[in-house]
Amino acid sequence: MTQLSTTRMLDVPPKLVLEVAYGVEPPEEIAERYGFSSAEWLLLKEHKPFVKQVEDKKEELRAGGYTFRMKSAVIAEELLTTLYLKAKEGDASFHTILETVKLTAKAAGFEAPPKEETNTGSQFSITINLGGGKSVHVGHTPTQPSIIDMEPEDTYDIDLGEIPWHLRSARSELRLEVE
Repeated sequence: MTQLSTTRMLDVPPKLVLEVAYGVEPPEEIAERYGFSSAEWLLLKEHKPFVKQVEDKKEELRAGGYTFRMKSAVIAEELLTTLYLKAKEGDASFHTILETVKLTAKAAGFEAPPKEETNTGSQFSITINLGGGKSVHVGHTPTQPSIIDMEPEDTYDIDLGEIPWHLRSARSELRLEVE
């Protein structure tokens, strides 16, 4: 009977452990790809440290959701043909066909990418109530241009003082609204 040297047992590539843990291919084929003969594989698969490495890796994959995603992908692939044939039947409803197209387009990556949310950055808003139903609004948002919009019948002389240092940069914008 063939015997594995201690060095050979300790030199098991981590990728071999990972591929065996994935469980997608027969382990014998994986071991052969990494240079282990059938006889060496029979010894290696019984070697307790190797078995522990594989089990630990399987648990890591389960905890990370890999096994669920992999099984879901296999099931989806197998059912895709059935779904296609059902949608092609003469009595398939428009809704069935539409949902099939949506699902397959999404799976193929043809769906529009999600819109990125813009970072609005720092904002501030100040409303000064002037009485008599009139108020002055001062606001700052990085996405809007500076607006000073004053169209009341009366004019007001408002001294807001020195502009704060964080609003002096070229990227800062100021908006003033009078309601």
